[in-house]
Amino acid sequence: MEAVGLTLHPAKTTIVYCKDANRRQNHDVTEFTFLGFTFRPRTARTGNGGLFVSFHGWMRYYGAFNRTALHPLLERINSYLLRWIRKKYRRLRTVKKALRAYQSAVRAYPVMFRHWRWTPHAWRTG
Repeated sequence: MEAVGLTLHPAKTTIVYCKDANRRQNHDVTEFTFLGFTFRPRTARTGNGGLFVSFHGWMRYYGAFNRTALHPLLERINSYLLRWIRKKYRRLRTVKKALRAYQSAVRAYPVMFRHWRWTPHAWRTG
């Protein structure tokens, strides 16, 4: 950072190892607190009910004060899911059929994707 003219505060700056399912090494510092939110490895569930370690919590952090600012991003993620459905399943190639299948999945499995709690809608871009 000094090479670009920045000085970091030694008490506020540390290198953190973001341990998750793909990063399995052991280090002394694996979590940090930023503006009152602790980012650390947490257990998460796979689609079939198994457990894995993930370094997450960013939605609560970025959505704490202005949750609606996240909606365009989360809806864009949903539009990618809708596009994947259309490419994966031949019978769902039309937007109308794919959107109906997507909406039934949201109703049947509302916690399949964590962000569906905040915005279950998909942009109709296909």
